[in-house]
Amino acid sequence: MHHPPSRPHRASKRVPPPPSAFATPAAEVLAEPATADFAVEASPRLRQWLRTREISLALSTGENGKILTIGAGEAGFAVFEVGCDSPGALLQAEAGLYVAARERVWRFDDVLSEGESFHGADRLCLPGQCRATGAIAIQDLAAGENGRLLVAAARFNCVARMNSRGDLKPTWRPAFIDAGAREDRCHVTGFCLQDGSLAYVTIAAATNEKDGWRQQIAGGGQIIDVTTGKTVAAKLTMPRAPRLYRDRLWVLESGTGGFGWIDRAQRRFERVAQLPGYPRSLQFVGDHALITTERWRHEAAGAAGVHWVNIKTGKIDHSLTLTGSITAVHDVALIPGLTVPRLAGLSLADSGQRMAG
Repeated sequence: MHHPPSRPHRASKRVPPPPSAFATPAAEVLAEPATADFAVEASPRLRQWLRTREISLALSTGENGKILTIGAGEAGFAVFEVGCDSPGALLQAEAGLYVAARERVWRFDDVLSEGESFHGADRLCLPGQCRATGAIAIQDLAAGENGRLLVAAARFNCVARMNSRGDLKPTWRPAFIDAGAREDRCHVTGFCLQDGSLAYVTIAAATNEKDGWRQQIAGGGQIIDVTTGKTVAAKLTMPRAPRLYRDRLWVLESGTGGFGWIDRAQRRFERVAQLPGYPRSLQFVGDHALITTERWRHEAAGAAGVHWVNIKTGKIDHSLTLTGSITAVHDVALIPGLTVPRLAGLSLADSGQRMAG
């Protein structure tokens, strides 16, 4: 059965954005229509970085209920938004985008032919498939060597293969978890592949009790080698998004705001950078790690955004920050093309508002 996506939220009035919390000087502030309740700020050289590589960005905002697409045109940035029920993990597909929502995984497919455009965009992505998953708390998405989706399902304490209906077939779970447990015990937060096969998994804590990980967040996290079953790093605070890149195993230590790599011989975390917020997702482009953040939940600090961390220097070279009603960026996907792709929901009118700077 095909389920339509939620309609975009339309606020009745604009909420003035709070001061930006990141250190990189803000450059262009994107103009927004009166109905928008958030603003986007970019560091000075980010637009050129995107144009040089001919890519646009797709962002998910979790409980803020929006998917944003952002790109850099000749005159400035442009942003489109569409509503979605708590969008989280993203995965760029060959001709579209996978989005893990609260109880569904959507695949948005590009419906434009070569040379076609829609209101200035050369990509229009419509819901092409919906997988009804239920509330399984998907933390990470990837495509295995056979092209099938793999998901980190925290509610099932496993990494699982997902079929076209949204059914799960667990491929890995920690040895200390009772088989078939349907409650979040260790909080699987992410995984990575090597040559198409599952390689490393992060967990919040090694517990076998419902919500037991919540009592061990500080220093309870581990990174587990799937092949050997051994822990390659422990005593981490909410590790997530393990990634293999340039012969290193990189990871976020979300609970401390850290980003770094794992010295697998010494089994320790080598911090490279500190993020201005709670880190959520990680991917790499050249010498940059693209890291998304959300505001610290119990403090008036941090920022929702994406940060380009130079893995050679540890410095933040570029940043994109969201202010106002949006408090988190859960994930970012890189979409080829200079013009901004538009996502649509129930109708083309759901493809959001354009904000040009």
